[in-house]
Amino acid sequence: MFTPDRQKATTPDEAIARLKAGNERFTAGKSINCDLMAQVKQTSGVQSPYAAIVGCIDSRVTPELVFDQRIGDVFCARVAGAIVNTDIIGSLEYSTKVEGARAIVVLGHNFCGAIKSAVDGVKLGNITALLKNFQPALATLKESDGHRDSHNDPLVQKVAEANARLTAASLTKLSPIIKELVDAKQLKIAAAMHDITTGKQVRLPFSLSGTAETQVEGIVMDGIIEGKFSQVILAPPVPRIELVGSFRAVVAL
Repeated sequence: MFTPDRQKATTPDEAIARLKAGNERFTAGKSINCDLMAQVKQTSGVQSPYAAIVGCIDSRVTPELVFDQRIGDVFCARVAGAIVNTDIIGSLEYSTKVEGARAIVVLGHNFCGAIKSAVDGVKLGNITALLKNFQPALATLKESDGHRDSHNDPLVQKVAEANARLTAASLTKLSPIIKELVDAKQLKIAAAMHDITTGKQVRLPFSLSGTAETQVEGIVMDGIIEGKFSQVILAPPVPRIELVGSFRAVVAL
């Protein structure tokens, strides 16, 4: 159980590492946090979560389960597509500044229905307003990405990854409270993608400062990443910077 003292003693790096270890247990079929009623009794009088997770409402990506966390260990703010608005940011400020969480993870996932709807330009009730939040991620698309259609899986994946990165990068711009905690090294922000076919998660590099040199570490679930990348940084006064290249790297927290 995370007590107030244990929470305060946890560094932002340790918070990220705990989530990484939990997902490794989950994907290995070795989850350990299963006695839920005991946890209910232990946390009935106090909670001291060490991390806050912004995730999608998708039923297959339940943060507490995929990170193998106990009741009382993490705050979770879930909304279709893992976007943030005033309510979510206020919840993150409460989680960190008031309750002491040491890390924020923006967790996207592949084959996301909200992202697919945004790609297709769906217009239906309040969903129409929700999908406007994905416009910055959609703006990263290029002609070479192919036809803009939800059946174009690589294109949908690109938008989902861009959304997770841009959402994570936006937190310090939208919240002076969160920026203050990050600047004081009392809080770490990470962006990650969950694979619903394997249960594994991979970090997404992004910049809080708007420069390619300053990268924030995220969650690495695989030892080797190989392929191509395309990263778009939105940072005034430069409206758009696009980085494209190939890489093969052994990565670790």
